[in-house]
Amino acid sequence: MAQTLEVLIPLKSRTSINETILSLLKISEIDLITILSGDEVSIIDPKIAHHQKIRIINLSKYPFSKTFYLNHGIKNSIGDILLISDADIIWNQDTITTIYENINRHPDLPLIIYIQEVQETDNNNNALKRPRLKPTIVKTADKIQIDIVTDSSLSKRPGCGLICVTRKNLLSLGGYNEELQGWGWEDQDLLIRANILGYEIKSMGTVLHQSHGDDIRNQSQESPIFTRNRNIAISNQMILMGKLYGSLQREA
Repeated sequence: MAQTLEVLIPLKSRTSINETILSLLKISEIDLITILSGDEVSIIDPKIAHHQKIRIINLSKYPFSKTFYLNHGIKNSIGDILLISDADIIWNQDTITTIYENINRHPDLPLIIYIQEVQETDNNNNALKRPRLKPTIVKTADKIQIDIVTDSSLSKRPGCGLICVTRKNLLSLGGYNEELQGWGWEDQDLLIRANILGYEIKSMGTVLHQSHGDDIRNQSQESPIFTRNRNIAISNQMILMGKLYGSLQREA
């Protein structure tokens, strides 16, 4: 039985959203595109905004926080399978067909799929020059160890935040950790927690990223490196304390 597929996109001041939505509207498996908007005045083209597959949830009364916006979207989602997208991604049919079919084939499995490669529209973009950090998790009967290392071995830039997972599994993980604020690591935090809790994590597919500067990347105007490193410290501390669920399901 085919499961319904809903896309969740947190949005704040990104005109690139129009190209992202247009790419998604071309894809047959998608039933609904939910925009979690922090803009008081919509920047979405009216011709797109009124499409029958578009749902806009206005969250402008709340300060923009990617983790909070996504958790709100997860709680209010109506799809069986959720695809988490950024507001500046160009999607394609082959990639979504592949990841959707893998999730739809075994919807009861604890499985998360993330995008294997994100290509840039500008090959000189800072995102390609920034050192990538990779978590390595070692689990024993009585201990969890998380090592964060610079990943210089990969020629591809993975899209760890671009995930496809059943709504049920995402809720079981407690969604995202809202203690993580600003740009960076909220995606890895989710995948690390899922790994520890026994989820299978796969990567597949390629998408295109609409390149932009770091001034757009962080709404707080703080350095992306600073907020990422801060989030890594918070994430590691919470996980090593045994807090393995996101803000939608706090552990007792």
